[in-house]
Amino acid sequence: MSDHLTSIAEACAKRVRKVSPQLTANAYLTAWMATMKWIDSQLRMSRGAALASFGKFTLSTGPSGTKSPVFVLNEQFARRYGIHTEVILKRKLEPIEDINYSRIALQYSKVLSKDAVQTCLKHLLNEISSKISSGIELSVNFGFGVLSARGKKVVFKFGGGGYAALTTATRELEAEKREVAAGGARSAQGSRGGTPAGGEPGAPANMLFQSRANCPILDIAACVVPAL
Repeated sequence: MSDHLTSIAEACAKRVRKVSPQLTANAYLTAWMATMKWIDSQLRMSRGAALASFGKFTLSTGPSGTKSPVFVLNEQFARRYGIHTEVILKRKLEPIEDINYSRIALQYSKVLSKDAVQTCLKHLLNEISSKISSGIELSVNFGFGVLSARGKKVVFKFGGGGYAALTTATRELEAEKREVAAGGARSAQGSRGGTPAGGEPGAPANMLFQSRANCPILDIAACVVPAL
């Protein structure tokens, strides 16, 4: 089954394009990759991690004392839509930590703000949840594993996936930022000089990014994104 993450990110970006054009498909993919790297690091340190209201990842200790990673789909979501998932036996589970958007943005993204990561992740999880609840066949790369859904049955397989394709999205996002910053600089020069090409006198070419043309991260705190 092919990975559907890119098409999901493109659908999210298309939905908010008019109000938040900076949330491109590459921004969504970068936010996803950064979040998955945080969860991956949590598991490597024998710590659990909650993925918003979608589910949680942690480690289960078997009878012999061996720890193995497990994924637990959100119980309310599963019950509401009749989703079938793997049954986690009553074993000792490592404590679960709430998602840390600030750490994800600063340590694993470096090009997105905390608010951008949180918004992108919310939209992506909404889209994934919608497809699962509809029984659509789905495969999503989590970096450290792959989630597969078919006929309202969800299975998470640890291992595989990988971050190579997602890393490419981050590089492309950085290129998008440089292009926007360059456009903002040209707009500022044009406004000082009179009438920019193709615009009104003194009007910046890109109002959305003008005040943040030199900002090292994308910040969407002031943007209004419609609820999905």
